[in-house]
Amino acid sequence: MNFVSDRDVKGFFNGNASAILIVNGILGILFSMIPLNNQWPFFLLIFAIITCIQLIISWRWWKNGMEIVRYRSLTAYMMTMSSLCIFAVFPIFRITFGSTLFWMLMTLYFAVMAAGLWQREVIFRAWKRPHKSAIAKASFLIFGVIFIAAVLGGSAFERMAESTGAFYVGIISYLLALLMLLIAPALLKKPIKK
Repeated sequence: MNFVSDRDVKGFFNGNASAILIVNGILGILFSMIPLNNQWPFFLLIFAIITCIQLIISWRWWKNGMEIVRYRSLTAYMMTMSSLCIFAVFPIFRITFGSTLFWMLMTLYFAVMAAGLWQREVIFRAWKRPHKSAIAKASFLIFGVIFIAAVLGGSAFERMAESTGAFYVGIISYLLALLMLLIAPALLKKPIKK
């Protein structure tokens, strides 16, 4: 078994805990401010509470001696789900709240989440050998399209009205969240014991 013998605070923050703090901190600040209005401190507080809950859960796993490979995959899953799957959809949900589009986006979000969890074994196998997998290749292609759209939109961002720019960023981050909802469940795979 792959256990870490020294399960102290320093070891905890030398691992995935510092990544949770940094990634959630940066993306939490970014996504709480889109669109920029007087509500952003409230959303930043929500993101900070989510991060604290994640750290508490991670600490319990760490102190209870969870196998290190499993610990790292579960904390990476939590971090991905919070920063790239939950925080990233807040901008578009805030912009569209109360409209039919909000409910359509919310339904699609939960449908993709359910599909990813339901097919996590297939997704895991796809990412185990990504060069041989159509799913992994399609994911890279979709990520490439999202990246190009973000770059092109970023170059035109200064010419956009504030509301148009916020909507554009919200849609790009929403699409990224959908992609990560499909990929992240692969991290839930338990390591095979030898």
